[in-house]
Amino acid sequence: MKILEKVLVVFWSLVILFGLVMVAGGLAMLADPDSERTLAETLVLILFIGGLPLALGVWRIVRIRQTAGMRAQAEMERRLLQLAQENGGRITVAEAALHLPISAEQARDLLDACHINGLADPGVSADGAVVYHFRMGKRVE
Repeated sequence: MKILEKVLVVFWSLVILFGLVMVAGGLAMLADPDSERTLAETLVLILFIGGLPLALGVWRIVRIRQTAGMRAQAEMERRLLQLAQENGGRITVAEAALHLPISAEQARDLLDACHINGLADPGVSADGAVVYHFRMGKRVE
């Protein structure tokens, strides 16, 4: 996650906290029999002044994390393709896990995703290891 995204998560967390405080205050007013506010006023307070910031904050944090996750996935795919190119278009799960900051299971999932997306074809080497063959186009110079 980038620094700006972290700052935004903190900001939206504070907005969520504000919303929670407003909702709690509104619920306390509902429970208070001596409250001067009508039921409609209290519900407006709870829904708009508390619920809206709460919902908006949660939505924004979810979106920020989704965007960061997609960017990290794209970066991992790019690094995997570079590694495959360095290895002549062939790579195993173990090689991917060794050279990338991911586990063997994550490497397998990433390589399987490349196969599903038509970027690589799995095969078996002479020693029985699953090897993914990437279709690397030649550069035109």
